[in-house]
Amino acid sequence: MKIITLGFGAVLVILVLYLSWIPNPAMATVHWLPRWLGHWADDFPRFRTAVPFFGLGALVGIGLLMTGRNHRDGWIAWAAMTGLVIACELGQLFMPRRVCDLNDIFWGSAGAAAGLGIVLYAASRKSRPPVTAPPSVPKEPPL
Repeated sequence: MKIITLGFGAVLVILVLYLSWIPNPAMATVHWLPRWLGHWADDFPRFRTAVPFFGLGALVGIGLLMTGRNHRDGWIAWAAMTGLVIACELGQLFMPRRVCDLNDIFWGSAGAAAGLGIVLYAASRKSRPPVTAPPSVPKEPPL
């Protein structure tokens, strides 16, 4: 299972880098991408940055849980994913038709935090014992 999660994560990182650094920012022109997805990405450019990083964050969270890492390692993982967003955007500085955008850095980082946070939160809720009502104390009869 670790290998599958690692493989999906690597494919997602490569895909994010590729789509961030193709010369034409219009996703509808990527011939292997489903047409509806390309048009959606072009219509909602902020979400097209957040969604893949949400998926990456969720995969990283699953990977952290599978390796027995604690929640503090999630902060390091989030910082690394934010570093990836920054690298993607800085690479666009050298491409004539691409624009380095601080909003994309924000949305990518937020997507990574949301994906990672949801997985880690769900795991922490699952590992807690259920909350039970305190035992009832019988009332004393009135005098």
